Amino acid sequence: MKIIKDYRCNACGYTFETYLGKLDPSPLCHECGGQTTSIISGTSFTLPGSDSAGFPSAHAKWAKRRQQKMKEEAAQGITPMGQSNL
Repeated sequence: MKIIKDYRCNACGYTFETYLGKLDPSPLCHECGGQTTSIISGTSFTLPGSDSAGFPSAHAKWAKRRQQKMKEEAAQGITPMGQSNL
C-alpha cells in the first residue's frame, strides 16, 4: 500500500512530500540530490464544532468567567492585583 510521506533534505533543508510504499527507501532530494529523512508534518483537520460560536472553547469559557470575576471584584472595591482600593 502506498501513502504520501513528507521528507526533509539533510543537506539543504528542502521539504517535500512524495507517494511511496511502506518498504521503499527514502527518496533523494529534488533540489540537490542529497539524502532525506522522513518527517512528521502538522495536520490540517478541525474537530466538529470547534470553530462554531455554538460550541465555545475552553479559553472562551475561562475568559468569560474571568471577566465576570473582575466585575464582581470591582464592585467590591478590589483592584486586579487583589488589593483593596477603599
